[in-house]
Amino acid sequence: MEIYIDDGTGDDWFFISVPISNVFAVSFDYTLKGHRILQQLLIAKKPFPTDQKPTMEWDTIVLENGQLLRREHVRWLDKGQDDWVNDEIWQTIWQEPLTDELKNKLLAYSNLVRKNANNVAVISGEVADFERLLRSLVAPYAYPKQNWINPSVEVREDNIGGKGMFAIAPIKKGEMVVVWGGEALATDEAKAAKQKGKLVMQWDEDLWTAEDRGDDISY
Repeated sequence: MEIYIDDGTGDDWFFISVPISNVFAVSFDYTLKGHRILQQLLIAKKPFPTDQKPTMEWDTIVLENGQLLRREHVRWLDKGQDDWVNDEIWQTIWQEPLTDELKNKLLAYSNLVRKNANNVAVISGEVADFERLLRSLVAPYAYPKQNWINPSVEVREDNIGGKGMFAIAPIKKGEMVVVWGGEALATDEAKAAKQKGKLVMQWDEDLWTAEDRGDDISY
């Protein structure tokens, strides 16, 4: 598990991110932008704009298995719901407030790692505890909570009696179009969710997702 810890001036903030895949991450944000747990999706890869000044720049510490893997220099452009980070645009697709108890724990670990990043061996026990904590924290958020649909796509009634997805703007080869979200469930839990009227989809032998249909029964 890779852990990204932003490093910069001051010890009263943190931003910690754990990639779940190449396009999906769970992050913990205690900055001026918010105090929250985030699910973020990589929605585009584009060269960082040369005609715009970065909102901020810093270095990021990357840990893996208790070791300093590398440092990365980050240029960040704040675009509201989207964050342009170097040559990638990440969109926040879901968030919930960060509790004070969790904030205090993550702030302490973040500051400890930042102060000892060049010699993490001296804090190996604390780093192992930090990794165990993050694994337990990330687990409930490791699947997108909500669906995401590319803004170049529109869902509407089709001419065969159902709904379809239609491109309303050009879509580049390899560009993500849709991400199915919902609550990740085992088989027994999925059966119970279906009985409650939720939309249930199977992804693997014992992996299902369930989400509310909303007011549209043909969803």
